[in-house]
Amino acid sequence: LKGLIVIDKENAIIDYNDAFLNLTGLERKKIEKYTIDELLKIITNSDIDLDRISKKGQLKIDINKKDKRITAFLYSLPLYDKNASYAGKVLVIEPYHFKKREKIIHNERTNKLRAMGEIAGAMAHEIRNPLGSIELFASMIKSDLISPDELEQFSDHILTAVKKLECVISNLMIFSNPPKPSFNKVDINSALNDFLDSIKHLLEHNNVVLIKNFPGMTHYITLDIELAKQALLNLILNAIQAMQEGGILEVNAKLEDNLKDYPSGAYVITISDTGCGIPPENLEKIFLPFFSTKIKKAGIGLSIVNNIVEAHRGHIEVQSIVGEGTTFKVFFPLTMEEAMK
Repeated sequence: LKGLIVIDKENAIIDYNDAFLNLTGLERKKIEKYTIDELLKIITNSDIDLDRISKKGQLKIDINKKDKRITAFLYSLPLYDKNASYAGKVLVIEPYHFKKREKIIHNERTNKLRAMGEIAGAMAHEIRNPLGSIELFASMIKSDLISPDELEQFSDHILTAVKKLECVISNLMIFSNPPKPSFNKVDINSALNDFLDSIKHLLEHNNVVLIKNFPGMTHYITLDIELAKQALLNLILNAIQAMQEGGILEVNAKLEDNLKDYPSGAYVITISDTGCGIPPENLEKIFLPFFSTKIKKAGIGLSIVNNIVEAHRGHIEVQSIVGEGTTFKVFFPLTMEEAMK
């Protein structure tokens, strides 16, 4: 805590707080014997000019407290009476460690605000692009000159833009307030098929051919399907961005047992693309918040994927070859009961 001494305009001591006594080790009855100049000299073993403090702003001092020395900052604040006339000042003694901690907190707050500003800017860019597409194709649909085929094509463009917007907004909500998973038993193969059907316009719009391979049998596993779909959508959007001229997206899913980390086995979803690949030096960074090699991207998509999968007690593996493509393997662990079935 900060030590405070209140003096009047004649520099007479009129009040002080307990923190001042604790910092200096002085007894209350002794303080009343001294003037402020005498008191500061006893505390610091040096002559201190109060006018100099007022002009300089603050002074670094060493407080002699019994057998130890405490580094602190001394500064003053003017006091005024109800008529706005000068009435004295408050001398503030702030321990160095307190000042240092305040600076750390200030720097952390500044860094957070800067990061939030960067995210907001990147998010605004990611939102503006699909909004621009929606506005463009919606205005073209209003034209009386478009054909039925063009109407369908423009509608698909709008649906694609809406899907991207949904992902950006969901990412922002998850990042700002990470939800607790709501676990339920889900027919995972059916849910995965439905999810891929829901993004077919997105894939077609980006000239991406989907190849999928799932086990034929129905299998129920326990997970939060909405969070799982958000994780998969982020991985697929990442793959689409890596295939600027289009390409092949392969989604495989199967049950795997005899896994070292999952005694009961796991449901493993593999997503592979034929994109540009990830340089080896970036592979360890891609799941870090705010990491992105793309201009005006927030860099939170893969971080959210990792957090969602970890919330399911699973993990992600990634392999990539520059110029050939990238493969993500997502492991969702099974319970003993699910493994037996």
